[in-house]
This record gives sequence, C-alpha cells and structure tokens, in this order.
Amino acid sequence: MILFYNFRGIAYLKLKFNNDNGLLNEVAFSDFSELKPSPGKLTFTQHEIITFLDSYEKNPHLSFSLLDFDNKSEFSISVYKTLATIPFGSAITYSQLSYKIGRPKAYRAIGNIMGKNPFPIIIPCHRVVGKHNLGGYTSGIEIKKTLLEYESSYPK
Repeated sequence: MILFYNFRGIAYLKLKFNNDNGLLNEVAFSDFSELKPSPGKLTFTQHEIITFLDSYEKNPHLSFSLLDFDNKSEFSISVYKTLATIPFGSAITYSQLSYKIGRPKAYRAIGNIMGKNPFPIIIPCHRVVGKHNLGGYTSGIEIKKTLLEYESSYPK
C-alpha cells in the first residue's frame, strides 16, 4: 500500500508499506505527477507514521518495530537508531556520528549506510553534515538544505 504525505509544503513523501507485514517499507520523495488519493481507513502502523510526521517538530519518538528492516545488517540498524536520536533543529558531523556509534573510523561506511536510508525524514540523515560542507543527500542537496533551514528557523 502507498500513502502520500505533504511534508510542510517542502516535499511530498511517498510512504510504501509492506503488504505482507504492514510495516513501513520505504519513504521516497515524490513529485506531483505520482500523487494519488490515499485510502480512507488507515492501519495502526499507517496511523502511527502519519502521527509522527504531523508532530515532527516536537521531536516525537517512533517505535522501530513499525519500520521494515528486513535485509539490513545489525550495523546498519545501529546507524539508523543513532540517527534517530539527533534532535530536531540540530546537526552533527559524520565524524561525530561515527563516535556516537562507537566506530570512530567507520564514517565512510556510515555515510554509505545513510545513502541507503529507506526512511528519510523519519530517520533524519539530513541532520548529518560534513566538517566543511553540507555533505551529500540521496534525494538531492537542495532538499537537505531546505530541511535543515526549515528546522533551524522553526520557533523553539
């Protein structure tokens, strides 16, 4: 099942749910051409994901049990869990993230894992920047820049 979510007028998110287990399988940035009406009744997982997105600025917690991590290594999951702890409006460097994970020399491996993040926004990899620049972002540097600007300008 696919739901579309207008994220603060910044971008449309395409939320893909696994038809077998009902878990969120992927979040992708979408353009207007893909938009379709969403179904009326939401499952528990879908409701929880939408509630998370609706309260995004309040730094909500989302249970990782709602996310489909099939075929992800334990190391990848530890990266995603650590990313989820970076507060709204904050940013850290790839190096700082590697220290938080306990693998200080693995910042490139961590960057590769982040590049495969199936849940952008929900797992906020956009909050990780380079020492001297914004770093990369799979969905494009402009979206990363817009998200960081939105978060830093949001009234606290």
